[in-house]
Amino acid sequence: MFKIYKFPFLYLCLISLGLFLSTLSYQSVEPILITVIIGNIFLVFLILFVKNRQELIFSFFSFSIFIFLSGLASIFNNIFKSINNDEAFFFLSSIGNRQYLDSVITNFDGYGAVAVWTFFYNLFYELGFSKIPHIGITINIVIMTFSGMLIYKTAEKIYKNDYQRINRLFFLYPLNGLILIFAITHLRDAFSFFLISLLTFSWINFITDKKLNDLFFLIIFNIFSFYSFAYIRPEFLLIPFALILSFLASIFFVNKDKNLFYFRGIKSVAIIFLLSSLTVLWKLDFFYIINQAYEGYRLLNESSNSSSSLGTILIVDAILPIRLILGSFYLFIFPIPFWAELDYQSLYHLLKFFNLFYFYFFIPLIILSFYYFIKLNSFKTLTNYFLLFSIIGFTVSVALTSLETRHLGQFLPFFILFSLIPSLKNKIEFFNYSKIFLIFISLILLIHILWIFLKI
Repeated sequence: MFKIYKFPFLYLCLISLGLFLSTLSYQSVEPILITVIIGNIFLVFLILFVKNRQELIFSFFSFSIFIFLSGLASIFNNIFKSINNDEAFFFLSSIGNRQYLDSVITNFDGYGAVAVWTFFYNLFYELGFSKIPHIGITINIVIMTFSGMLIYKTAEKIYKNDYQRINRLFFLYPLNGLILIFAITHLRDAFSFFLISLLTFSWINFITDKKLNDLFFLIIFNIFSFYSFAYIRPEFLLIPFALILSFLASIFFVNKDKNLFYFRGIKSVAIIFLLSSLTVLWKLDFFYIINQAYEGYRLLNESSNSSSSLGTILIVDAILPIRLILGSFYLFIFPIPFWAELDYQSLYHLLKFFNLFYFYFFIPLIILSFYYFIKLNSFKTLTNYFLLFSIIGFTVSVALTSLETRHLGQFLPFFILFSLIPSLKNKIEFFNYSKIFLIFISLILLIHILWIFLKI
């Protein structure tokens, strides 16, 4: 594999070019000074949390990619005026626009992210800087860099010193279109993504190490995430509980020889807890809430998308069982046709278009991972069961509600870590991947033919 981490000069070039583009687009040196100040604060915290050279290099590589692309983003935002409504809403709220800020306070949706951005906007304003979007975007970049470091640390927990496998994250993480959206746009997704990355790390850390202090930190991080979601994305409040269910389901399926959490009667306890949880969700009208969320997103879809979209024709208006099955699959190939997302004047849609092609290569890797998981007992570990159940659960939840790829992207830590199952160290594994890739692309072509048939 190409060892990108051996070229530190590349990182400096990417950062310099990104800041040069930002300076041109803002017609000011403020982006350079802002990045230097925030970057130095970030460096201090980074050094405190990294434990080896590999983690440090991965973090700098991700940071340099994000800074470079933020320079391109500033060109789109300042020249093409490509900031979408959500970005404008959060930016105006963060700089103190009363109309938008009152909406955030009233609805309590995204208030936590706005509060963090506002702190830094006011801080730099007191230092004599203008309240430019570069401040908020740089904060998002730092958050997404720390999220990547957590995912890298999690991979190290699972695969120890197998850095040939772990270092695939150099490509899988910072080059993902959805990750880039979270990093270089003025959206709150970076905050919720960080919380999910933190939960993923704390769970895997506990599962792999099984120490009492790991359990303590797991509880602390779950409590912290639960209350933080209330201020960032209230619809994510149940994620900590969903991960508990994934863990219990994993215990149920892993045999006792590979399950250090095993004790006599544990499966009975797991079944009772799962049934109790489903009963509580039913009493809380959870499924009614899911349906209400779906209706809201359906109306939004009708107002913003073309009715000729395959998603609208076959899935969005379908009955629940059809939406569950087809929607879960459609999330990974959205949109159909693939050029529907292409808009050269919108950075957001360009990144989603880029992510579509990323998924064309990434999903076959997930399929190969699942094949190895099913075929080889050595991969049927508690960790992989936990990742798999989390993937299934969150994919289904997005399919039943928004059917939005960006929302699925919030759960990419589980997908990325599960995709590391194949080592890709020999020709047979690459051959297996190639076969799956060709079959998957052929299926995509057939679906496009179906779309053309429906249009006719």
